[in-house]
Amino acid sequence: MGAITQSFIYSFETELQHRVQSAWNRVLKRLWWMRVASTQPSNTLTEIYEWQLSTARIHNLGLEGANKVYADLVSQQFSITNQYWGESLKLSKQKIKDNKYELAAQWASDIGKAGAYHPQRQIVRLMRQGKTAKCYDGRPFFDTAHPYNPFDSGAGTYSNLFTENEAGDPFDLNAANLAEAYAYIESVCQPDGVTPRYLEGSQLIVPPQKRLVAGTLTGAKTITDPTNSTGGASADNILANQSDYSFVTPIVAPEFKVEPHVWYIAVPIVSDEEAPMRGAMVFQEREAFVLSTYTDMTDADLARVNQFEWNYEGRNEAQYGDPFLLYRFEGTPPG
Repeated sequence: MGAITQSFIYSFETELQHRVQSAWNRVLKRLWWMRVASTQPSNTLTEIYEWQLSTARIHNLGLEGANKVYADLVSQQFSITNQYWGESLKLSKQKIKDNKYELAAQWASDIGKAGAYHPQRQIVRLMRQGKTAKCYDGRPFFDTAHPYNPFDSGAGTYSNLFTENEAGDPFDLNAANLAEAYAYIESVCQPDGVTPRYLEGSQLIVPPQKRLVAGTLTGAKTITDPTNSTGGASADNILANQSDYSFVTPIVAPEFKVEPHVWYIAVPIVSDEEAPMRGAMVFQEREAFVLSTYTDMTDADLARVNQFEWNYEGRNEAQYGDPFLLYRFEGTPPG
C-alpha cells in the first residue's frame, strides 16, 4: 500500500472498533457478575460511601409519652479509589504498509473480550480473597463473626462463612444443607440484632463440578427425600417450589473449578429508595473503556508518524460491599 492517509486510518479504526464491540457483546452474554455486584458511577478519583445502619425502632414512651427515646444514627464509611486499566498496541508504519495490520484486528477482538470480562475478573478476585481480605466492618469479608452493629457489641454477630452444618458435618451441597443454608440467611437480622432483614438467598453459585446437583436441587420436580434414612425414597422437591423458596437459575462459574467443594449463595441486589443499589460487591466506574484514535489527524500529520499506538483504557475499581448479601459454604474437599 502507499501512504497512510486519513481515509485509511478512518477505515482501519472503524474495523478495530467493530471487532472490539463485537467481541464485547459475545462475552457479555455469558457474564454473571452483575447478579452479585452493584455498579456505581464515579465522578472523582476516590468515592466515599456512607451507609447508614438501620437502627430505628419503636419504643415504649410511657402512659403520657414523656419517655422520649432519640435515634442513635450510626453509619459506616469506606472508600474506593479508581485505577487505570487497559492495554496498548504499537505498530510501525512499515508493518502497516506491509499489510501486517491483521495483527491489530486480532488484538482488537482479544481486548474487546478482556474489557467485557474485566468486571467479572475483579469480582472473582474479591471472592477468592474473601477469607482474608477485610471489608468495611473490619472483619474478613467471609467470616464467622460479622457484627450486626460495630458500635453495639450487644447486638450480636452473624456468619457468612460455613465449614460445617448444624450436625457438625461438612457443608456439602445437598437438599438438607441447602434448606439449612436458606433458613440461616432468612434469620439474619438488621443492626439491632432483632429485626429481620427478610433476606432471600435465591442465587446459587457453583463450580462446574456441581452443575448437575445445583440444577437438580433448584429445578427438579422430585428428588431423593433428605428426611428418609435409607435415601431411597423420592419426594416432591419443595426447594424448586417458588411459593416455598425463591431459587433462580444457578450460576455455574468455571472460575471456581479449583475449589469443587465450595459453593455460594447470593442475595439479590437491593435497589430502592431506602437502600440504593447495595450489593455484596461494588464495581465502581469512573471512565468506560475506550480505544484511542488517530482520526482527527490530517494526512500531513499522519505522514510524520513512524510508530502508531492504540490505547484501550478505562478507570474503575471493585471492592467489597455488604457481607450479609453473599455466603460461602465449604463441603468435603476432593480426595
